[in-house]
Amino acid sequence: AIVQNMAGVYSREGAELILASVPNQSLFRNLLRFVRHWAKKRGVYGSFLGFPGGMAWAICCAKVCQSSPGIELSQLAGRFFRTMSRWDWRQPLSLDSSPVATVHSMTAAEATAPAEMTVLLPLGTGLSTTTQVTDTTMKITQKELRRAYKMVQQVELCRAHWTDVYKEAKFFQRHRHYLEFDFMASDEAIFAPWTQWGRQKLLEVIRLFEQMSSSIVTLRPWPEFLPFKDSDWPHATAVFVGLHLERGPTDGQGEGPRRSFDLREPIVKFLESVSQWPEAEANANKFELLIKHVRLSELQSWLERRQQGQVGTSPGGAGTAISGLSSGVGPLASGNNWTVTEEDSTQPQNCNV
Repeated sequence: AIVQNMAGVYSREGAELILASVPNQSLFRNLLRFVRHWAKKRGVYGSFLGFPGGMAWAICCAKVCQSSPGIELSQLAGRFFRTMSRWDWRQPLSLDSSPVATVHSMTAAEATAPAEMTVLLPLGTGLSTTTQVTDTTMKITQKELRRAYKMVQQVELCRAHWTDVYKEAKFFQRHRHYLEFDFMASDEAIFAPWTQWGRQKLLEVIRLFEQMSSSIVTLRPWPEFLPFKDSDWPHATAVFVGLHLERGPTDGQGEGPRRSFDLREPIVKFLESVSQWPEAEANANKFELLIKHVRLSELQSWLERRQQGQVGTSPGGAGTAISGLSSGVGPLASGNNWTVTEEDSTQPQNCNV
């Protein structure tokens, strides 16, 4: 992993080496600008929730530029999505002399071998820019790359427009259940380090769910902070994670027992970790974290109030929120509001992602 106090040095050196490695720097910059815009619109940009960050996407763009010199930007963009959607991630991606990965027939052992999304800094030290990418976020990123390549093919056939490639994902209409993480503070001097600590810790939510419930509940994090107005806290911002309950095995007649999952265990473990903020004691009662289990209709109301500049209110009823972090982690409220059932977690109808 990259040592935090050396990250700036590695980033600067890496950026210089990336530019030096591409045959056309102007074309590379334009491709990177396009890919970053696509990644942000599709919700796969941001290391704090387990997705590739700017450096990783830059290296991917440079890799494609190296292998495809002398072609126009539109062709290069298509080549980027084709290459990245087919990359064999058991092979780390790096800016060396190795050829671009090609599709090949895998043996049974190869097909079942674990793979990690590894994008190496061009420093010759084996440092990865994607240590934060988890199994969950890797699958989401791969799915988005495949979608983008299919859309590019439609563009080439004049059946779609480039805006369809980077059309914003309908994350806030996609799920029936969400986790909402509200970070709040009394002033900017506390809010900035508090949210920075939160950024460092939020990835643990994804990993905790992978460890405890990967076969039952899958998450779809959205890597963006949404500032909002709160009646009690002058500074407030929220992060959302979509929830999907996997279908249980059938009984041979097309139906099986309804599956359910209690969200409280991984959330409590996350709270125990985030409550270790080094500045917590010095800022007692001046910051807060509120975690809510909200349903789609409640989220839509919250988004409408936010867009209108109105004060946000807790959408859930009793037992749907956890607070009091600044005074210590207490027990979660009991009740069915923290339980997701299979019937309730199916995707809403008429929601084209």
